Amino acid sequence: MVVEDTGELRYFGPSASLAILSPGGLEWLELHTNDSTLRQRLLSPLTARGNSWAKWAHPHTSTQSPASLSCSSCSTAASATQSLAWEEASSLVDEFLENFNIALPIFHPPTLTSLLEKHYATDPHTDRASTEPAWPVALFSVLAMAQRKRAEESSNPQEALEKAWNFADRAVERATSVLMSSVSMLSVQGILTLAWFFYGTPNPQPFFSFSAAAVRLVHAAGMHRTTGHSLLSPTDKVQRNRLFWIALIFDSTAAARTGRPCTQDINDIGVPLPALSPRDNLGILLSLSGDRALNILVAKSRLAMIQCKAYTRLFTTSASAKSIGDIEFGIGELGTELDELSLVIPSSKLGRDTPSDTLDWHPGHYSHIIGLAMALHGCIITVHSATWYRDSKSSPNRDARRAETKMKFRHLERCLHSSVEIERLACLIPRHRNNLMWEAVSHAHKALMPLVIAVLSDPSSEDAEGQLRCMERLVLFTSELMASQQDTFLKPLVQVSQELARAAREARCKAGRVAEGDAGGVNSGASSENSVFVQPSFTAYLRATHTGSAHADGSELETSQAETNNDLGVGACQTDDLISSLLWDWQGPSGYFLGGLDTDEGFLSKAFHAMPKIPPAGLYAPLPVFFTKDDELDLDAYAKHAKYVAAAGILPVASASIGEAAHLDHSERIKVIKTLRDALNSIDLHETPIVAGVGAPSTRETIQLARDAAASGAEFVLVVPPGYYARVLKANPAAMHKFFIDVAAASPVPVIIYNYPAVAARIDLDSDDVVAIAKAAPNICGIMLSCGNVGKLARITTLVDNSRFTTLAGFIDFLLPSICVGSAGAISPLPNVAPEFCMKLWRASRGVDNAVDRQFAKELQGLAALGEAAIIKKGLPGLKQFLSQQFGYPAAPRLPLPLMEDVSVKLSENQHIKDIMELEKGLH
Repeated sequence: MVVEDTGELRYFGPSASLAILSPGGLEWLELHTNDSTLRQRLLSPLTARGNSWAKWAHPHTSTQSPASLSCSSCSTAASATQSLAWEEASSLVDEFLENFNIALPIFHPPTLTSLLEKHYATDPHTDRASTEPAWPVALFSVLAMAQRKRAEESSNPQEALEKAWNFADRAVERATSVLMSSVSMLSVQGILTLAWFFYGTPNPQPFFSFSAAAVRLVHAAGMHRTTGHSLLSPTDKVQRNRLFWIALIFDSTAAARTGRPCTQDINDIGVPLPALSPRDNLGILLSLSGDRALNILVAKSRLAMIQCKAYTRLFTTSASAKSIGDIEFGIGELGTELDELSLVIPSSKLGRDTPSDTLDWHPGHYSHIIGLAMALHGCIITVHSATWYRDSKSSPNRDARRAETKMKFRHLERCLHSSVEIERLACLIPRHRNNLMWEAVSHAHKALMPLVIAVLSDPSSEDAEGQLRCMERLVLFTSELMASQQDTFLKPLVQVSQELARAAREARCKAGRVAEGDAGGVNSGASSENSVFVQPSFTAYLRATHTGSAHADGSELETSQAETNNDLGVGACQTDDLISSLLWDWQGPSGYFLGGLDTDEGFLSKAFHAMPKIPPAGLYAPLPVFFTKDDELDLDAYAKHAKYVAAAGILPVASASIGEAAHLDHSERIKVIKTLRDALNSIDLHETPIVAGVGAPSTRETIQLARDAAASGAEFVLVVPPGYYARVLKANPAAMHKFFIDVAAASPVPVIIYNYPAVAARIDLDSDDVVAIAKAAPNICGIMLSCGNVGKLARITTLVDNSRFTTLAGFIDFLLPSICVGSAGAISPLPNVAPEFCMKLWRASRGVDNAVDRQFAKELQGLAALGEAAIIKKGLPGLKQFLSQQFGYPAAPRLPLPLMEDVSVKLSENQHIKDIMELEKGLH
């Protein structure tokens, strides 16, 4: 039970995502966090006055008087649409039929079109449809749905959205008269469409209420029974069947979101499923290539039945009296049904480690696919977690309860897989599709729970880092949505999510400190790959949205860096569980979803550019390339070195300055990227992102390199200012800005600015330049500052949205001070020499809670600064000579750079490098 700001109670059942906050669930959380205050912190957002789960209302609907809400004048539809031209109304109706009705065919299109024509052509007092109470509800609901979609794609979304709410307001005004007096098919259609509109809004109450009302109208009209009445035409019979199932879809969706009973009794359905191959093809989505079809109406109907059966068999009062064996039997049967259904639902697997095609579906139907896949995975979690809250009840022995954890959460791996899928789907939602984000938020919160349980159950697991990362992205998703609309049910939900995420992070940190303490410190030989930290952009966002939740330096949000190597957790993603083999894959033989979109693929380009991925926090190393005696690329040596560096947790950068990008032709740069991707995959670093340098003298060549890099496996491209005509560009900042904006607009993957004056003819972007470019180009996701200016870094992190833009230091020699002002890491040549040492510094720089930690970090930072300075002084020839001496790689750079032959000036003779390498040996 949660408390409204009015003091009233609101119930959420055990199948809702809040069920972990049941007494047994809270006790389990306390046990696994050893935090006696966690219970209060989790419950206070749900019981505090001022938090409401149904308070939000759009200004148009919040000001309705009782008189206007009960208006039943039948002629008002005509008067209300007098200001709307026929062309406009007809266009909106067509858009509704094309984008919405095609998936859930509430209306028979010719009938709806005919009603609209009569509405505009006849006397409203004599036309039957225009005088029926349900007609204005149906008409204005249809107009509202179509107008809201227009608003999401409009250059002036606020004004367009106001029009949508005006239509919805008029539909709500007339809904009461329908519910009080009408049982026509049109009344069911109008109420269902109105419910659909409110599904994607910050207040779930209208959707819940209108969905239930629609089911009751369906019952009143006898649509839950097969009938051959002579008054019904064949079209009417088909449409009545569809309306029943759409009503059940909405009803089961509302029930699943809240854990409350369905209005429709699952054991009292007397009609068959919709036709698999209807004559009018409604309810069927076709792929753009024409080789795949998805009957989404049937798929959603089957899922609705499973959701209703899940509540009846697993969560009702009578189910609570069943034995665990009986519940497990029910879970098994429902799981089998979900497996069968998953065969026909496209998956969210995007082939992050191999190129894949873009989604082969009509852009207007994209949200239906995402919504269905999310609902499937939400149902999988609901079903397979049915015994958790019973099993989490008190046991007399605390140690025994810990030992029983894995047995109790016997379907945890299955749930974790679906949590990962939901997170990936959430990342695909275009941020301008506000209604789809609101539809997804309950799934995102549900996906959070298995991740929390997994980390708290085994915080030292090798999968915990990826699970934490996935969890934090889900919290960020809901936090971002809350930032756009504060006065909603998301406020307490986000507060609870943040508390759970922080508890999981703290458990992971404690486990990491214990493990490192047992290993004996810097010379112990302990592996560094399982200890890292969450990116500061996320930390800053949480600090802004959650009072008192983090230290000023962000240290409380410490987690683990192996997410850069295994972003979603090896156990969650590489298990051989049934669902991964059953789900369809949206990828094809070529292309790359997040990186294969040309600018003319408008919808998906906007979807990606609206919320680009950002580079993960960590240390980045520009990898050198090696050449044979014939001056050809030695790709074997390059692959060997890449694996040595990346295995420690360092993030690789291909074709940057140390990678001799200026000496490589276009095809060679692409070969290097492909080799790097293959090398990472060969050591199971499929999720490690590649940053590829694509700097070139012209905008045209830079764009082409970005496209080819993305197609070859790069997830980010690094763009340096073109310095050939530096004097002109320095004198014309607008031209420089346009260069980055144009490249970002055409690049299929996010762009990182590489501000490195030494290789760009002294072009040095200031903080104003960077902020202006970032605001103008949403696909620019970060900057690497190799200008060495900490003050500039601080100004940038203060002025940009750090949840969308990552700022990285350009050298490791100021990593520690840069982190204090918001840096998410650094790029440096030093990891090429000593990757484990650098990772040790990375961890130490993020854990400076006390004087001892600060001193340790300071000592490591000082040694790293001296070592990096030695590398920079010797230059690329000196670095390659050292790597040749250590690992046997070819030493010669490509001409005109000379081979370093003087032994007395070799990097290996530098005392600071010797000290670093001594420490490096102890870390392997």
